[in-house]
Amino acid sequence: KAIIRNSGCGAFYKPKNKVITLFQDPSVYVSEYMSSQRFKEWEFEFEYLYPLLQRECGRDSYNIAFSEYMVKYMGKIGVECHQLIPLGVDLELFKPKEVERPEEWKKYKKVGIWVGKHHCLKWSFMPELIQNNPDIFWILVFYGKNVKSAKSENIKQYFNVSQEELANLYNMADFCISTSPVESFGLTNLEAMSCNKPIV
Repeated sequence: KAIIRNSGCGAFYKPKNKVITLFQDPSVYVSEYMSSQRFKEWEFEFEYLYPLLQRECGRDSYNIAFSEYMVKYMGKIGVECHQLIPLGVDLELFKPKEVERPEEWKKYKKVGIWVGKHHCLKWSFMPELIQNNPDIFWILVFYGKNVKSAKSENIKQYFNVSQEELANLYNMADFCISTSPVESFGLTNLEAMSCNKPIV
């Protein structure tokens, strides 16, 4: 048997049996972005703390990356990649199809969709975009903790939806907005493009 852990906080768990570590967060690259933006209070964590934890995770572990981008990143922080397993999109689910929008959405000029976690790097730009674009209806899909992140008439929030429901939501939108400054893979963008939706 083997223990599978993420390459960050997984460093605090020291199992006695075989360990598989999944690498998906390019923390050092994120810190380079933060140093010139409005997230300086997080810079130390991403530049020093998270890479330290990732290097610790990479010791005595079978290390898996999900993209060539992450393989290069792991080399930069001194962690050996044992296997690359590219992420993929289920094209039987994520494909263009006609999905009827709710009637109350139809009065808006466009419908946009945002998908991600309630995280300073991913979410922080959205409240301002929502406020400055009242003629756009926003579909907000969150993963993780159910947090009411915005209050406005031109939004609908969803939490931890199924893959089937997510595919339908993409197809209800005119475009997908990506607010992350850096991604290890960018699965959301691939899902949206598989539904023939442009990425902003």
